[in-house]
Amino acid sequence: MTFAPNSGPALHLRDRLFAFNDRVGLALPLSVLIVAGMLLTEPRFVTKMNMFNVLRDFSVIALAALGQMLVLVTGRVDLSVGAIVALASVTTASVLNQLMLVFPDMTGFVAVLGVLAGLSVGAIAGLGNGWLISTLKLDAFIATIATSSIILGAVFVWTYGVPVYGVPKVLTQWVGRGQIFGLPGLLYLTLVAVFIVWFVLERTAYGRHILAVGSNEAAAQIAGISPRAIICGVFAASGFFAALVGVYFTARMGSGQSALGANTAMQAITAAVIGGVSLRGGSGNPIKVMFGGLFLAVVGNALNLARVDSKFQVLVFGVVLLAAALLDRATDRAGRQEGQR
Repeated sequence: MTFAPNSGPALHLRDRLFAFNDRVGLALPLSVLIVAGMLLTEPRFVTKMNMFNVLRDFSVIALAALGQMLVLVTGRVDLSVGAIVALASVTTASVLNQLMLVFPDMTGFVAVLGVLAGLSVGAIAGLGNGWLISTLKLDAFIATIATSSIILGAVFVWTYGVPVYGVPKVLTQWVGRGQIFGLPGLLYLTLVAVFIVWFVLERTAYGRHILAVGSNEAAAQIAGISPRAIICGVFAASGFFAALVGVYFTARMGSGQSALGANTAMQAITAAVIGGVSLRGGSGNPIKVMFGGLFLAVVGNALNLARVDSKFQVLVFGVVLLAAALLDRATDRAGRQEGQR
């Protein structure tokens, strides 16, 4: 009697799992399971304040993950996200600090200029990453590790590791702690960002070019697409989204801090991979990435309520990322086998 390893109920179950992951993703159903478990075991989970915290954390992770998704779709990775968060935070606070001395009665105008400065420096840093990778042909992993170290070093030299104060109340009240209908203001910005990224990828030529470069860069170039422009664009977008997170942290804490964003890069990658973004590029869905961010926010909140040490939480997120990467590899292998049949 012989045993066929590629037949039987196990194969059908595996195929169904991969098909479900491809269509819906695992982040949403896993989030629902965790929420259900918390509802049954932890009364504090459903309090208004805790729900606010979950949605706020989700918004931060999802914003960073959207930028990371665009980079991953091209078959590359951005490990400088956390450093850009810190850079944008310190830049925003420093500009605000100086301008408030010059225009003490124009807080709204000063706040706008400070935010624009933080967002601009983030996009420029991301564009620099794209230039190193697309023009100098550096490996994205090495290039973004290097720029991350350079940026963090420069930020620490700039601030001596001391928080930069001087953030006007209009920014802390309306951006950092702002609410709309009882929900974090950042949540609405995140939902708008998800829609914009989805629209770009699904409804524009530029989005199709991003997917084409990730699927087959050589073929895309033959078709007249400029991989250099695409790579620079997605890294600039990643820097911009990271800067959004940095500006938000500055408004929320009332200061710019060089230590912000320490775990942001890992969270962004994890949320994207859990959301079904292929590590080999060529595919990505911002809506599923959004659910990946929700999953991480719910897990992190559950661990906080259980009073799990923050160091152990990093370990948990590392395990989640590893599991997601293994699932991505298995899904890709199953897809290749299906294509060979």
